[in-house]
Amino acid sequence: MRMRLQLECCSSLQINDRYEFPDELDLDVDDGKFLAPEADRSVRNKYKLHSVLVHSGGVHGGHYYAYIRSNAKWLKFDDEKVQSCQNALHRMHLVSEVSG
Repeated sequence: MRMRLQLECCSSLQINDRYEFPDELDLDVDDGKFLAPEADRSVRNKYKLHSVLVHSGGVHGGHYYAYIRSNAKWLKFDDEKVQSCQNALHRMHLVSEVSG
């Protein structure tokens, strides 16, 4: 959850922007322009999305749950309940749920 402080009224505002998560993140693209200057460029800087933590609710309360990739399957962990998600269904849920 991201928040912004509103100085005029000294309160917090929750930011509900849409987020999409690629399955892979390659930081070596465009000659490594996304890497820090001190990054080790002798190794491959390519990452596979492993999990996403989701907060539903407001600034002062809510509920967290997570999507975690186990081998090639995505699982949704919500308290004691764990359920399997199909890849396309998972992506649709991630985009809609994380966006608010």
